Amino acid sequence: MANDPAPPAMPPEPQPSGPTPPAPPPPSSFADAGAPSGVFVEIDRPCVGCSYNLRGLPVNGTCPECGKDVQFSLRGILLQFASPEYLAKMRSGASLVLNGILLSICVMVIGILGVAATSAGMGASVTRGSAFELIMAIAQLIPTGMIILGYWRFTQPDPGFVGIEKPDSARSIVRITVCVQAGFQVLNLLIIFIGYSALGSIGLFAGVFAILLAIVSVIAWAVQFFAMMRYLKWLAARIPDSFMIQRTATYIWLLPLLYTVGSLVCVGPIIALVLYWNFLDRIRKHLRSIVETGQPAALPQSGM
Repeated sequence: MANDPAPPAMPPEPQPSGPTPPAPPPPSSFADAGAPSGVFVEIDRPCVGCSYNLRGLPVNGTCPECGKDVQFSLRGILLQFASPEYLAKMRSGASLVLNGILLSICVMVIGILGVAATSAGMGASVTRGSAFELIMAIAQLIPTGMIILGYWRFTQPDPGFVGIEKPDSARSIVRITVCVQAGFQVLNLLIIFIGYSALGSIGLFAGVFAILLAIVSVIAWAVQFFAMMRYLKWLAARIPDSFMIQRTATYIWLLPLLYTVGSLVCVGPIIALVLYWNFLDRIRKHLRSIVETGQPAALPQSGM
C-alpha cells in the first residue's frame, strides 16, 4: 500500500581487512597447468617412455605400462622433452663411437710403425696373411666393436616416435649397415686367418674373396655415412642447432671428397675424420647438457 513503510536498507558487505592477496602466478608449463578432467588423447601418440599408444587415455592420467605422465608425451619433438633413458643411451653411444675412433687411430699408427720397423729390419714388406697382420686385425676388433656398439646405441628408436617413424628412415638404414659392417669384420678376420694358415689354392681364394669383401664393405660404408648425416640433421633439428643443420648440407659432400680425393695428399682422410669427430662430439655435448640441465648446450655457431 502507498502508506506502508519502506523496507530497511541492507547493511554493506564487510570488506576484508589488510592488503589484497596477490593473484596466483600463471603456470610455467603445460605440465604445471595440468589438464581438466574429461580431456582425452584423441590421436595415436606413443609414450616417450615405453612407446605405448596413449590414444583414448585422459590427458592428466599416466601411462598404464611405465607410469609416466601422459602430458610428458604431448609436449613436442625436442630432445629436451624425450625420455631421460633414451637420451642417456644416445649419449653413451656417441661416446663409444668417438672413443672408438680415437682408439682405432692409435691402432692404425701402431700398425704403420710396425710395418715400417718390420720392413726395415727384414728387408721385406709385410704381406697379407702374415702373423703381424693377423695380430693387428685382432687388435683392431676392439675399437671396431666399440664403434659398432656405439652406433647401435646412438641410433636406437625414440620411444616417442614408434609407429610414427618411417621404416626406411635414416636411423634404420644406419642400424642395418652397422650390422653389415659387423659381419664384414668377422669375415675379414676369418679370411686373414685362412691366409695365414692355408697354402695354395685356398690361400689364393681367400685373397680374391678379401678383395670382393673390401669392395662391398666400402659400398656399405658409403651408405652408412650418407644415412648418418641425414640422421644427424634430424637430431640437430630436435635440439635445435641451426649451425649443425647447415653444416650437414656441406659435410655430406665435403667429407667424402676429402676422404677419397684427399687421399692423394695423405692428409685428406685425417682432416675428414677430425671434422666428423668434432661434429659428432657437438651432438654429445648437447646430449650431456640436456641430461644434466634440461637445456641444450650453449655452443658457438661458428668453427669446425
